[in-house]
Formats: sequence, C-alpha cells, structure tokens
Amino acid sequence: MAQQQQQQVVCVQVGQCGNQLGLELFSTIAAEAGQAASSEWRRAALDTFFRVSAHASAGVLTARAVLLDMEPKVISAVTCAARASGVWQYDEQQQLSRQSGSANNWAHGYNTHAPSAREPILQMIRREVDRCDAFGGFFIIQSLAGGTGSGLGTYVTESLRDEYPTAFIINQPVWPFETGEVIVQNYNALLSLAHLYQTSDAVICMQNDQYQLACRRLLNIKKVSFADLNRLIVHALVSVLLPFRCVVPSASASGASGSSVSVRPTPSASASSAAAASAGSAPPPQLRHAAAAVQSAAASGVDVRRPLESFFEPVTQLCAHASYRLLNIKSVPQMAQAAIEFSAYRWEALCRRLHQML
Repeated sequence: MAQQQQQQVVCVQVGQCGNQLGLELFSTIAAEAGQAASSEWRRAALDTFFRVSAHASAGVLTARAVLLDMEPKVISAVTCAARASGVWQYDEQQQLSRQSGSANNWAHGYNTHAPSAREPILQMIRREVDRCDAFGGFFIIQSLAGGTGSGLGTYVTESLRDEYPTAFIINQPVWPFETGEVIVQNYNALLSLAHLYQTSDAVICMQNDQYQLACRRLLNIKKVSFADLNRLIVHALVSVLLPFRCVVPSASASGASGSSVSVRPTPSASASSAAAASAGSAPPPQLRHAAAAVQSAAASGVDVRRPLESFFEPVTQLCAHASYRLLNIKSVPQMAQAAIEFSAYRWEALCRRLHQML
C-alpha cells in the first residue's frame, strides 16, 4: 500500500494563554517524538508540527506557528524558553505584538487591534502555509476570558475563513474560571463562541475549572498553578493531535467487516483518548471487540496496518454536520490485556459511562 503523505498543521497562538499553551504543546510533542520507538511515527509527528529552517542551528527544529499578542513580554518569554530547549524554536519573523493590551475587552481586540493588524498577520500565515508540503489546516489556540485571545482570535479565525475557504480550521479556546478575575469574561466568551460557531469547523473547549479539579483530586496538587493547568490540558490535547494508525482486522478475524481501532504509539501517555464526541453521539459499538479482533488478525499473519493519519480525519467525521461543532475530550485508562478480567473496567461499562458523560 502506498504511503500517504502526512498533512502539516499551522498553529496560531493568540494572547497570553494561547502562547503559553502553545509553548507547552510544542515542547510536549518534541519530547514525545524524541522518545518514540517508531522512526516512521517520529518523522510523521515532527513533520506535522515542525519544519527545518535555514536560519536555525543544525538539528534544531522550527515550529509551524504564528505568535500573536498585543503585549510583547509573553511572546518574548516563550520564544526564549523554546530556544533554550536546544531542540526546537519559534521563527522570530512569524511573531506580531503591540505595546498596548486589549484591556480584557472583546470589542477592543476585535474592532480596534485586529483590523489594523490584519494584513501583517495574514502575510505571516501565508508564509507559513507556503512552507507546507501538504497543508492540512489551522489549529488556533486562544483564551475566552481576555480581550486579545477572544477578540483578536475570533477576528483571525474569520479572516482565515475568508482567505482559505476550503481549509479545515480547529479552534481550541480555554473556558474561563467561573470565579475569574475578569469581570466581563462571560461577555467575552459569549461573543467569541457566537462567532466561532459560525466560522470554525470544530471548537475544542478546555475548561479551566475541570482541569483545576483534576489537578487537586487526581494529582494531589495543593496549590494549582497555570503551569500545572497547561501541562494537563496539553496532555489531553496531545492524545488526539498526534498522528495515529487505524488498525483494521479482516472480516474473518473480527466477524464484522470494517471494525477498527485507533493506535497512537506515544511512549509516555498514561491515558488514551476514547471519546471526543459532540453532544448526542453514541459510543461506537466496535470498541468492545476491537482489541480481540486485532490480536486474532495479527496472530493469523494478516497485515492490519494502515498509513498514519492526522487528527483532522476523526475531527472531520465528528463535525460532519454544521450544527455540531463543539467537541470535548474524554479519556479512559489503559491496562494490560491480562489484567482486564481482574478489573472492574469492562467495555460495556466504559461505553455506558462515556455515553453519560457526553
């Protein structure tokens, strides 16, 4: 079977939250790729999110990213942190900042800063897209609480839709705390989602309160910092963003043609993403027999491997209808096949639990 060319993703980091999350995201992807046992998967993961720049040092990768903020300090900090890693860096020509912020005001970011910065932003994005061999789409990281992430991020999304009408656009907004310090954060979030829902192809909301609770209850972190939240959010994102292989057993091995399961050979992930489904979706029934089917197919010598696919493939299927664009990420624990019969976890119970969580 001919190897399918891996699609590249252009990330747009908007605002303080977007740039800090983007730094954590690229650092995690580079670390995962560095530990990967499969050279094919390592090349696919790095090629999706990184490129080789003529201005970079030998062996140092450059992120396929555009950094936007209305204050220079955050962009300067994440640029220095990326360069200090010695593994990857940001392209300093793909950054735009101003000296005045957006005053936590969606209208200030959307109506004041965004129109004046539209052409420079689009020019940087065009350069990044031109450097892709197989451009797949955009991944926009932003916050909904502040003015830059919400207002400028919304405007950039609409501009990209006009500039690239057929490109796939995924927005990853961070939902603010219920007791946040920004008094107008609810208005910022409401205005942003109203626009994104009409423009973006998929919106993956990450809730600060949910991940703060996970840090306290599951990780036993007493004083949760933004760095802790960023690491946990990126851990969930990486489980669906990295390339995966769809394993399809034969009809004789599975008993039903077409059943499949996604496999991501990430070395350090402790949980596999089992659902990123919009409201009302039912868990796929083939999950219950996928593991046994794959084992039987492998034992019979059947080649069950497919080319590595990007995260755009499942998201395209999940967001096939224009009225269902809000996504969430749910995870189930991984365990050895021999330990399943001694565990309280069963596919039937897990699927029922996932269906209740939708």
